[in-house]
Amino acid sequence: MSAVYTFVYNLSIPLLCVLGLLILSGWTALALAVSRKNPRTWRWICRGALLVAVALIVGKTLMNRTVEYNLYFPQWNPLHSVILYWDQPQQWRAMFMNILLFAPLGGCLPYLLPGGPGRRVWGTVAVGAAISLAIEVVQQLTLIGCLQTEDWLLNTLGTLVGAVAYYAYTALSKRAKETNFVK
Repeated sequence: MSAVYTFVYNLSIPLLCVLGLLILSGWTALALAVSRKNPRTWRWICRGALLVAVALIVGKTLMNRTVEYNLYFPQWNPLHSVILYWDQPQQWRAMFMNILLFAPLGGCLPYLLPGGPGRRVWGTVAVGAAISLAIEVVQQLTLIGCLQTEDWLLNTLGTLVGAVAYYAYTALSKRAKETNFVK
């Protein structure tokens, strides 16, 4: 799994954007193809994908890190890295990877929550924000990272991106049903 992450991390930022859009589009297309015909199977696919997404998040944010005793204080400025490293593409890549890391969570969770599409989207964003905050606090308390509001915001944005893919699915699904493309 680490080799895949390293490969993806070393791609150019425009290629990462295209890859992210392709994955979200593919997930939406899969949802359109499977969920209407067999909703129970689709929910199990979402549960499995959600477990993989959470394992990936925990693996990249909490595992395989060493304790750093020279840690800095929490960074409360949400634009800290943008201001300091404006001209360094590596920092932009790291920020984009924070978004990309949480997008699968946002793409899977709405299918498992109760309520209408809007409620599911905002519920998913709230869960993603809570998970990200918990990770940031654990990193700070265990000295394996620093609590950064920027990471929290980017992770939450990633959850929102995935949830928007779900919302696009519901809009496409509803439109297809109204125009008799899907029975």
